Amino acid sequence: MQNSRKSFDASLVHFVYRSPYGLLTIQATNSAVTCVKFGEVELSGPRKPNPLTNLMANQLMEYFAGKRQIFDVPLNPDGTDFQKKVWAEIMKIPYGQCASTSDIAARLGDASSYRVVGAAAKRSPLAVVIPTHRISAAEGRKLNATKANVFNAALLKAERHALGLE
Repeated sequence: MQNSRKSFDASLVHFVYRSPYGLLTIQATNSAVTCVKFGEVELSGPRKPNPLTNLMANQLMEYFAGKRQIFDVPLNPDGTDFQKKVWAEIMKIPYGQCASTSDIAARLGDASSYRVVGAAAKRSPLAVVIPTHRISAAEGRKLNATKANVFNAALLKAERHALGLE
């Protein structure tokens, strides 16, 4: 991920793609993917694909098919410096494994900051690519059965199945 905050970029586009989990809206500039959202979402820039939105869509399809564990598309999500540090740590969680918000907070140097780590994870603009589905509540508490949590559990289960662990 790039470290500077994103400024307006005239090359910003977005496009909607079909996936096994429904529609995905992917936004990118000519140099980096900036956003991946589930559903048909209206984002900045014209609605047209570019080489990076297409590449991201292809890599997501490979991931959903259990054939890809790591994304290698340039990323530049918009967020605070702290959010970007949290997202970078989340991206280090191995495929098919889990970490708690406390674990991430400790890696960032302050185990007591697990609540703000959880808030930063929830604000991730890159669904699946920043694998927030690999995050559990602090101290391993069970998450509420919201639609998002059920979906996240399904993604983690699919990863573990692809690894032969389930």
